[in-house]
Amino acid sequence: RVACLLYTPPFILTTRRLVTVPASAIAHLLRHTLLFAGLSDGELARVAQDLHHRRYAAGESLFHQGDPGAAVYIVESGRVRIYVPTEEGWEVSVIFYGPGEYLLNK
Repeated sequence: RVACLLYTPPFILTTRRLVTVPASAIAHLLRHTLLFAGLSDGELARVAQDLHHRRYAAGESLFHQGDPGAAVYIVESGRVRIYVPTEEGWEVSVIFYGPGEYLLNK
C-alpha cells in the first residue's frame, strides 16, 4: 500500500481516494523532501494548500507510460516501482521510490 501527496492542477483533479490530512503532517513531509527542504514555513504552507492526499492499493498504477504529464507525486509511505514492459510481457523495474522521495509524471 502506498500513500502519496499529489500536486496536480485543479482542473484535472479527481476526487478518487482523497483523504484529509492535517496541514502539520503535510508540512512535516514536505520539510523532509529534498525538493522542498529549503522553503520557509510560509512557503511550505502555500505549497501544502495545493497538495492532495491519496492512498493506492498494492499493485495499483499511479500513471502509465504516455499519460499526459500533469502531476508530482511525493511518497509518504510504501514504495513506488517504475517499470517498463518488454515485448515478451515481462516487467523490467527501472527505479523504486520510497518515503520522502518525489516523482514527476512527465
